[in-house]
Amino acid sequence: MTRFIDPATDRPVIDLMKPDSDLHQNVADYAVQVGKTHRVPSLEMALALKFAAVDSPHRNEIKKHQDAVNFESMVAAHGDEIADDVLFSLGEMVKNGGGREFIRLVQEAKDASVPQDGDDEQ
Repeated sequence: MTRFIDPATDRPVIDLMKPDSDLHQNVADYAVQVGKTHRVPSLEMALALKFAAVDSPHRNEIKKHQDAVNFESMVAAHGDEIADDVLFSLGEMVKNGGGREFIRLVQEAKDASVPQDGDDEQ
């Protein structure tokens, strides 16, 4: 990893990682066009990247919790737009056997985002 530090604050502002995992090597294959000049990860790839972050043994626990919240928020906001047919293969890129786990986590987040009788909606 290469970390860029803001000289004015001496705080990290950008971390660049070498794409050493199958998932990171395939990000560009699961990108969508935004505007004329930019491509960003698809919704499914963005979820897979969050899944990988939560699953990483090297990630700080507090950041893992934030990644889990981000994952659930993404599913809650866009659950009906998720292309379920690519989830298994993306989960397998995270880890061997990760396909089923990834599908299960997406489904659990979808189920949790459906308001139940008596739930307060905000």
